[in-house]
Amino acid sequence: MDTDVSMKASFVKASSYAAGAVAAFSLWAFIPPAAASPSDSLTSLPPGRPVKVTLGVELVEVSQIQDHDEKFEIEFYLFLSWKDPRLAFSRRREGREKRTVPIDQIWSPQPELMDDLDVTVQDGRNAHIHPDGTVRWRQYYRGTISSNFNLHEFPFDRHRLEVHMEANSGEIDDVVYVAGESHLREEASETLHIVPHGWQLVGLAADVTEARYAWLGETFSRFIFSIDVKRDPHFYWWAIVLPLLPIVATSWSVFWMDPKEFGSQVGVGVTAMLTVVAYRITIDSSLPPLSYMTRMDYFLLVCQVWVFGAFLMSIVVHVCLAQNTGPMVAAAHRISQSCRWLPPLALALTCALLALVWPAVAMGVLAGTSLAVVLACRPTPGRVCRWVKVALFPERFLSGSSLQSTGESTLNAAA
Repeated sequence: MDTDVSMKASFVKASSYAAGAVAAFSLWAFIPPAAASPSDSLTSLPPGRPVKVTLGVELVEVSQIQDHDEKFEIEFYLFLSWKDPRLAFSRRREGREKRTVPIDQIWSPQPELMDDLDVTVQDGRNAHIHPDGTVRWRQYYRGTISSNFNLHEFPFDRHRLEVHMEANSGEIDDVVYVAGESHLREEASETLHIVPHGWQLVGLAADVTEARYAWLGETFSRFIFSIDVKRDPHFYWWAIVLPLLPIVATSWSVFWMDPKEFGSQVGVGVTAMLTVVAYRITIDSSLPPLSYMTRMDYFLLVCQVWVFGAFLMSIVVHVCLAQNTGPMVAAAHRISQSCRWLPPLALALTCALLALVWPAVAMGVLAGTSLAVVLACRPTPGRVCRWVKVALFPERFLSGSSLQSTGESTLNAAA
């Protein structure tokens, strides 16, 4: 009897244990495991690849544009927008149009700034989430970015300052950038100091391209924000071009001076030449080392050529007068009178060409004109030989009886 009772009690206890085990197994099998913390699940890429991220820029200021170092300093806000269905909520249930969430608790694109030299980035603490899951967030950038400057047209040059941002949170299959609206900040547009003095803002643009890294087999989406600026040439007109033209004209004053005052003529020519060289050094110090000539370089080169040409012609006039013969004195006077009006006219035409057409074309026209003038003198080998002798050894060539025969015809042709 007692044995039966103990057996029944053992059976009941075993049955209760079995029932508890079955219940525990059921809970384990049919109830999902404890979910990860919200921050762990929401910081991964949103569903629906690729995630389209719209980027827009609000430009505050371009504080410096440094030609010599090929860089510029910029300040702007970057606005990002994307859609994450996991963050959607009911407007009616929560009774609000949007909510804010700390950005470190959700996924964010985190764009990578390219070509930056020294840039400070400040992330917005909170992201604004709308009922449909649209997330809006902003970043603040201020610093120095490198750029390539094409200075062929200096000082009438235009440049495109570009800010490149690359998707750092996934390749193009995961994250795709979309160019949004780019505009000026209202406070900055009212003060009219968007770009530094000496520059003019032409326009803003935004575009999206693909950045391929063939060696790694990777492709990323890249956002490009462009600022088109052009240089204001008024400073160079008033500080360099206009002061330099009278200096060049001063070198021609030697042809109005007494030809016997050769020392004064040489002093004027040397002073004008050194002044042009000083202007050239000033211009070169404000530009980076270039492997090509700018429009201003061509202008300074022309000024040097005319100043040096006036100096050489004054020497020719002095040599002719030093022979103290009728034909040579007449040739000296013809050269001096021609140089009073021919160089100013030629310089005016040269400056007009340099200002209106491509510098290489202008220099080609000048070279062709110079060649035509030389061909008009019919430079046969014999005449060229005599011209060289006159230039190098005038006393030998123009001495004795040769002065009346060959000297007159040679120098008249040269004049």
